Parts: sequence; structure tokens; C-alpha cells
Amino acid sequence: MYNYFPHPSNARVDGALIELRQELGSAGYGIYWMILELLRDADGYRLKNSPRTIAFAINEPDTSAIEKVTTSYGLFAVDDDGLLFSPWLSDAMEQYDNRKARLQEAGRKGAERRAASIHQATSHPEATLKQPQNKAAALDVTLQDEKRPNPTQATRAGMGALVSQLSQNEEVMTEEAMHEIALQTMAGHAHGYIAHVCWQYHMSVGTYEELVQLTNSANLKSPAYKRFVDLVKRIQRDKFKPDHPDAFFLAKMRQEGAK
Repeated sequence: MYNYFPHPSNARVDGALIELRQELGSAGYGIYWMILELLRDADGYRLKNSPRTIAFAINEPDTSAIEKVTTSYGLFAVDDDGLLFSPWLSDAMEQYDNRKARLQEAGRKGAERRAASIHQATSHPEATLKQPQNKAAALDVTLQDEKRPNPTQATRAGMGALVSQLSQNEEVMTEEAMHEIALQTMAGHAHGYIAHVCWQYHMSVGTYEELVQLTNSANLKSPAYKRFVDLVKRIQRDKFKPDHPDAFFLAKMRQEGAK
């Protein structure tokens, strides 16, 4: 799995990097980014300030080029412990780590609420899942009460209300989070696509986490993931908008997985 850090597409026009490129060319620019890669993988995003060690790590024969890149352009600094770091990278990774922690915490809380709510629902025998008959509602799953005199009048809130309450106060998938996930997506997986669907339908981070699990970690070759894609295509083709998208997608994927 690749470790993530941001690489602005216009970094080359930064004043310090323009100066670096004027003096050291593309080779120096490449050295700069390889040092950032080393820092990204290091504990605390800091390395021993040793041009010789860094040169060996990136297979660069010119130790003097390493020293020049790390000392001449204000791109790096050395802390009180003698460790080399990039102020820009440290700031970027602090923001990234904080966002990642918030997403993980939101997902954990969402899963706990979801499990508690499902347990509560299944402990009431009077609540039964049934499939609606009309074409529009055929894409939804509703919760009907056996005591109702006319079961065809089941509200479309039904199952939506059930799983929707799992997501109450749960962090909604944001556009920023969606792009963050897309950047981290490994080859052969489609976490970014699932995050996009969650963002598009205003679903929660917790729902995203569970959909990833239900699609075998968003594996492109997984039958479960293909069913998810087919489901999305179907509701988009029919211009169907679930009243409770969190509930709808989770219920449909669980239903498909149980077949």
C-alpha cells in the first residue's frame, strides 16, 4: 500500500523551487521530492540530518547535491534534536492525520449506533421486512407493522427510518473527505467510487465504511462490488431518489449478500 502525502501540481512555480531548478535542474527537483518521500515514511516525518545517509537511501551519488537541497533554499529545517524535517510537509501531514482521525472516529461511532439500532429493531417481533409492490418503491426496502390493517400502506420511511436513525448526528461524507479517500485508493479497489456515491447521496461516513465492507473492501473484481455498481446505475437510470439513502443502500446490499 502506498503512503499518501500531497503533491501540488504547481509546486514547480514556488519561488524556492524555481531557484532550486535554476541551479540544479530537474535532477535537483527530483532529489527534493525523494527527500520528502523519505520524510513521509519516517517516524514523526523527521530524519537524521545526514546527507550521506540520505544520498544512499535515494541512490544519489552526489552527496553535495543532497546538502545543497536541504540547506540552501529554505525548504527544510533541523530541529533541536538534529533531525531534518520539512515545515511544509509537517503541516500538510498534521492536517491529513487530523482529518483521517475524525473520519475513523465518525465511522467507529456510526458502526456502534448502527449495531445498537439493528439489535433493537430485530428484538421486536412485530416488525417485519416486506418488499413493496409498486415500481418506484421496488428499489427501496420498507419496514411494515404486521398489526396494520392494510400492509400496502406501508410508509417509504420504514426501513429508511430504521437505519437512518443509525446515522443521526453522524458525520456526513464531505467533498473534501471524498477526494481524500480517492487519493488513497489502491489499484484494483474503488474506495473513491463508493465515497463519491456517499457524497452524492449525502450519506454518512459510517455508511461508507460499511459499504466498503459489504463490497469486499471495494474490490473491483468482487461480485458484491459489481452488485453495488449495478444498484447505483439502476437508481440513476430510473431517476429514483431514496428518502433515506443510508438505509436504502445498506439494506439493498445486505439483502443481495444474503442471496
